[in-house]
This record gives sequence, structure tokens and C-alpha cells, in this order.
Amino acid sequence: MHLADRSLSVIGSIDSLHGSFLEAFHLITSGRIPAERLVSHVIPLADFQDGFATLGCDMSSKSMTPTRSSSCKVLFDIESAGSAA
Repeated sequence: MHLADRSLSVIGSIDSLHGSFLEAFHLITSGRIPAERLVSHVIPLADFQDGFATLGCDMSSKSMTPTRSSSCKVLFDIESAGSAA
């Protein structure tokens, strides 16, 4: 986590091996891996429940459901207003 000038960047990963997330981060930021081709959905943060539903997580019932896509990588856009459910 990096904190500067009241801005907050949170970088996280699930199920990564020791050091693999840092390696992936460097490969993406250096341009060696085209991250824009890896992200399947960009969802406003206000619509986070829809984003989790896309991944197969029904937050209202706290259960897993079938995913909406056979493979997906969801990016939450913190700058977009969204629908603000």
C-alpha cells in the first residue's frame, strides 16, 4: 500500500506465490505484459456488488453463484460515478 498526499493506492492479489505479485506488477508496469488485454470488465466502484456478481459472488445472499463469464478479470474504477445503488 502506498500513501502520499492524501491519495491511497491499494494493490492486492489473491492466491499468489511469494514474490509472484511483485513480479507481475513489474511486468505490467514495464509494458512487457499488455494489461489492457487482460481486464475483461471495468466496473464503477459504486457498482461493486455487480462486479462481485460477475465473479460469481452474490453479496446479498453471501453465497457463490455461477460466473457470468467463462473467464474474467474485474477492474473497479474508483473515478467513475456508476449507478450508486
